Amino acid sequence: MGFLKKIFVILLLLFAGCTRSIIIENALVNRDGHLQFGGAPERNFYYPVSLNDSLNLKWVSETSGSFNSTSVAVYDKYVFVPDLAGRVYCFNIETGKTIGVEKSKGAVNTAPIVYRTRLYFIVNEYKESNSILYYFDFMTGEYISENIIPGRVSNEIIKTDDGIFVLSDRGTIYKFNYIGMKEWEVQTRVLTISSPIMKDNFIYWGNSNGEIICFDAAKQEIKYRRKIAGTIEASIGIKNNIGFVGDNKGRLTAFKLVDGNELWSTNTSYKIVNIPVMNEETLFIGNLHGDIFAFDLLTGDKKWHTNTRGVINAAPLLFTNILLQPDLNKQLHFIDVDTGAIIKSMNYDSRIRTSPVYFNNMIFICADKDKVYAYEVQTK
Repeated sequence: MGFLKKIFVILLLLFAGCTRSIIIENALVNRDGHLQFGGAPERNFYYPVSLNDSLNLKWVSETSGSFNSTSVAVYDKYVFVPDLAGRVYCFNIETGKTIGVEKSKGAVNTAPIVYRTRLYFIVNEYKESNSILYYFDFMTGEYISENIIPGRVSNEIIKTDDGIFVLSDRGTIYKFNYIGMKEWEVQTRVLTISSPIMKDNFIYWGNSNGEIICFDAAKQEIKYRRKIAGTIEASIGIKNNIGFVGDNKGRLTAFKLVDGNELWSTNTSYKIVNIPVMNEETLFIGNLHGDIFAFDLLTGDKKWHTNTRGVINAAPLLFTNILLQPDLNKQLHFIDVDTGAIIKSMNYDSRIRTSPVYFNNMIFICADKDKVYAYEVQTK
């Protein structure tokens, strides 16, 4: 390593060591935001507005590590970004300036959640087969509590007014309240890397056995457990009273939420790991072969198919006219909702990892290995 390069590395390490904790002294309570993955327990990715295909870059900021296929969280004037180096960053939404960083010895695989003036996030420890759910007050810069969870947590957290639901990779569902106490846990004992989704008091997820599990959170018991597909790593999408899920063989299945019975299925031929997104009539889904499909919600009839020649594993944003789809092939695609035509593609220097987040006419997206992009957009 050359002399100048050594000096550069030392300066980076010194800078990282001096990074301050997240403290937002004048944070306001109950402000708007994108407070969890998908914005709500139902995981909404659809916005009924038309998107202009020109994104105006507002700022670019950096983190220390790469990203998982998750998303940022937004609260009022602040953007919270998790990375796989065990950090959660807070950036000013207008300038991209770093407010502070919370550091841990592990990886933050999932989106943090925000409740009032507290940040909740899970760290998968490097040397231990445990995860830790941290409760952090960003007004005081202090940790309020932590809960140890056996095994890893790759699945997104669910935030409700009543508390936090966490699904571990071991298939155990947990309920935590907002003062740091675990209220209950229920085990299913099956490998589970399908993020849960919630509608009313029922939580739905898939597992490696190809089962759909419907869990009654009020009664703390499984309502039904039905094998419906091959190995499921993808998250379930919900529209009205129907659930939709893809499996590792590329099969997409629609089922009734009330009992798990299949309504229709179709084959995309390649592994599906991301969540379906829907408007009122159409479902959109991508697979690891770079294929993106549009299907009729009720019948499963194919409306169109396009191929990006990439890898689709992060949830897109859906507008009335455009499907905004990240691609591991270092691109962000603007796809015509009606025809499937790729209107344009934005090229990046590295892979687009996270699902885009839309909030207050801004879009936030992260790319390997350390870039956070904020764009201003025009909608109508």
